[in-house]
Amino acid sequence: YIDFDVSVNVPKPAALTAKFLTQYLRLDPTSTGAVLDAMSMVAPLLDEPFKHQDASGEIPTPIGSLWLGTIPELEKVLAEGKVDADGWEDYVSKLVSKTMIAKGTETWPEEV
Repeated sequence: YIDFDVSVNVPKPAALTAKFLTQYLRLDPTSTGAVLDAMSMVAPLLDEPFKHQDASGEIPTPIGSLWLGTIPELEKVLAEGKVDADGWEDYVSKLVSKTMIAKGTETWPEEV
């Protein structure tokens, strides 16, 4: 768990999300896989799960759930090598849109 309010030298979740999504935009066989792996590892932290625990004890992780469900599919597409730059842009566009919607607040996309 990272307390982003206390750890001031760590980029905030919105900044991390923006950085990963922009790195993910580049279709580069040598680095895109590594970016997707890093996104998988960091995804659960982007929701600040322990800060937003609800009354029932559930810890909502909309971005983590979205990314962890989507990234394996993207890795498969990348491994098959059957996607061109335009096709990859479609995948990126869909993930960016879904990520902005998943958080469920109006201010969060503005922070990204």
